[in-house]
Amino acid sequence: MKKIPFILFIFILIFASSTSATVYKWVDKNGVVNFADDASRIPRDYRNKVEELNTARMGPSTPSQAPSGKTIVSAPSQEAAKQPPPIAQTLVREGDFAIKLAEALKIGKAETEAEAESMLASAGIAPKNGWIADYPMTPDIIGELEKAVGEAADGQKLALGKNEALKALRKAAVEYELPIIAEGPDENSESPPPTTPQYTTPSAIDDYYYTEGPPIVTYYPPPWDYYYMYAWIPGPFWCSGFYFPGFFILHDFHRGIHRNGHTRIITNHMRDPGTGRIFTVDAARRHAPRNFGGRNTPPMRGFDSTEARKGARSIFERSRGRVGSGSTSMPMSGRGPNDTNPAYARPARGNGKQVYHKESRPSGFSGRNSNDRRPPAVDRRMSRIPGETGSQGMRDRDVDRPERMSRQNGMNIQRPFAGEPRSFSPRSQDSQRSFGPSPQAGGRHSGSSSMGGERFFRVPSRAGR
Repeated sequence: MKKIPFILFIFILIFASSTSATVYKWVDKNGVVNFADDASRIPRDYRNKVEELNTARMGPSTPSQAPSGKTIVSAPSQEAAKQPPPIAQTLVREGDFAIKLAEALKIGKAETEAEAESMLASAGIAPKNGWIADYPMTPDIIGELEKAVGEAADGQKLALGKNEALKALRKAAVEYELPIIAEGPDENSESPPPTTPQYTTPSAIDDYYYTEGPPIVTYYPPPWDYYYMYAWIPGPFWCSGFYFPGFFILHDFHRGIHRNGHTRIITNHMRDPGTGRIFTVDAARRHAPRNFGGRNTPPMRGFDSTEARKGARSIFERSRGRVGSGSTSMPMSGRGPNDTNPAYARPARGNGKQVYHKESRPSGFSGRNSNDRRPPAVDRRMSRIPGETGSQGMRDRDVDRPERMSRQNGMNIQRPFAGEPRSFSPRSQDSQRSFGPSPQAGGRHSGSSSMGGERFFRVPSRAGR
């Protein structure tokens, strides 16, 4: 009988040690990011450069498929037993995140997003191409902020130490439902997009797109007929303990989101306060060398390829079929040009077709993102003219002149395909927008941009109007 309390003590000790863990992260001389949950596994040369990550460990922490070419001792995880990230990433504006981050890093409590962006930029903390208040937080931007925060701490520009500052950044991201850890530079960062999703089924992704419309940011390959709408942004990262080699983002978007009872705008459309011209942030060219005059800007996107025309036709036919049947909740069986084949192709980036095998397994995802509330729709490629947004130093950016603009009674208009119901999106509640990093009295400033470099812009395509 005396052995029972001792056995119970050992059991409790083992259970307690398995529910929490400290994960150590370091980058070796080849630029490879390594993780370990045992300090003794850290090479001696890197022990003074290691970063500690406090995580909850509930079950195995290694992802179902480890990235090729990585040296991974133990994968980082917030709660590895959780479900994978949703199909639509939570949408958070850079301006809103800047306010939270400035306070988390103890730089100060900003009253406006422009003030927060300016305070952070003065410490050298900004995305590579500067803050753009209405642009969404994406994994690559979080990775850039991780690097900037670490450098600011090393340079004694913050009251917090490096580990504390990085933990504060990640805590702020987690509070916004973005539990992302970027791996940083990688020799395979230009890898092509995946052909099939790793952590869900193609049928679950199809159901989401055909009932909710295309998400602005997603970590999973889109269905073939929506593929032409997206840019692939390579760059490895972890989200909730799951590894992704990059993410997809719409070429063109302008959408309202609801948070804390307020409606805000997420957009990649920007207005130059000096000229009043509208430009588009091109996520795929954010780090490309600048060019002036637009000679090397990419060609206008639209129905400029056979795959794009097939995809648009498939979306239109499905939408028309739903309108005729009065149903908007169940996907149609017709798959456009490949509906008779259970394996359907979508355009790759430079290497022919990608095959995407259908499956009927149930998905572990919840259907709707809480921050993306909108009526069900099919084709939501956004080409509406946004409200007044702005940025600093627009004349030094990679720009071109838009062919035409249209505005009607202060409403931002999305022009649908013929025969499709028209939809309208009201402007943001802020009646005025401000530009530049300087703080001003009043409400938040939408569309501001601060120091930290330059972003690259592309004109919205005529074909999307």
